[in-house]
Amino acid sequence: MLILAEKLQRIPSHLQLETIPLARADLLDLEILLDEEVALWREVLCWDYRKTARLIQQYAAAGLMPGVALRDGTKLVGYGYYLGREELGSIGGIFVAPSRTDPQVAGSQIFSHIFRQLVADVGCRRIEGQLFTLTHPWNGILEAHGLVVQPRFYMVRQLLEEPNRPAMSLSPWENDILPVAANLLFLTYQCHVDAHISTWYRSVKSCAEFLRNLVWMPGCGEFLRQASALFLDHKELAGFILVTQIAPRTALVPQICVRRDLQGRGIGGSLLEYGCARLRQAGFQRVFLCVTTANEPARQLYLRHRFYDVQGFSAFFWNRGT
Repeated sequence: MLILAEKLQRIPSHLQLETIPLARADLLDLEILLDEEVALWREVLCWDYRKTARLIQQYAAAGLMPGVALRDGTKLVGYGYYLGREELGSIGGIFVAPSRTDPQVAGSQIFSHIFRQLVADVGCRRIEGQLFTLTHPWNGILEAHGLVVQPRFYMVRQLLEEPNRPAMSLSPWENDILPVAANLLFLTYQCHVDAHISTWYRSVKSCAEFLRNLVWMPGCGEFLRQASALFLDHKELAGFILVTQIAPRTALVPQICVRRDLQGRGIGGSLLEYGCARLRQAGFQRVFLCVTTANEPARQLYLRHRFYDVQGFSAFFWNRGT
């Protein structure tokens, strides 16, 4: 613990801002800061972040969300929060006011404080998360704290042109398939780069929880059953796509999965074209997705299907004892 602490990048004392528990932040000041964050999510990512922002505000007000806030004098200029699940510490988000001339310094101070809190908890064996590039890049900060960084891309496809006809027959999504989909997701992602980044893929139980969150919770948008689909191989589930709405006329593909032995046969492309066709019919104008840079086959698939890069961002993890 002490050796690790000595390795962490220190911020010069004259640049330090006041760090307070998130629960002690003035609620009106936090609301103003969250409104700024909502505006940037809309401008940079085309994502309506209002529901998540209101949940953060409510949980912070109730003292139920661990995290920190950053003050410059009496003004709140940044905040960050994290979640604990068994031995995992998940950094949910960090935001610095866009008016700051030193957003990277402020962001580093928030991250360092949260990281130290999690490392000090001996029950926390792993830390992970991902941070979009809103006011500054994160790679340098993450690497300075000894985390493993996996670059990712946020990609978009405009739905101005008629999508291609899916090359194979697909079935509409059914929620009762969730347990089978969780098992397929777990088997497909064993030894996958994304399973190194996120513990959601490391057991059937966590895969099931992850899929339930996508379908029932608002964190990745409102689930769109009409644009989600299944691929059946001899009546057995062998692929699926989940689609959500993240803003008016704007969708997201938070998960697409094809059984390993069937990859490279056009199933993933058919699932994408199915989703895009249903979205376009419903009046959507664009659809986003995320892909890990190291997952080159998936990235090439998305490029072939008219997705292009919007921004790079950072996924990261840290394991105790490594």
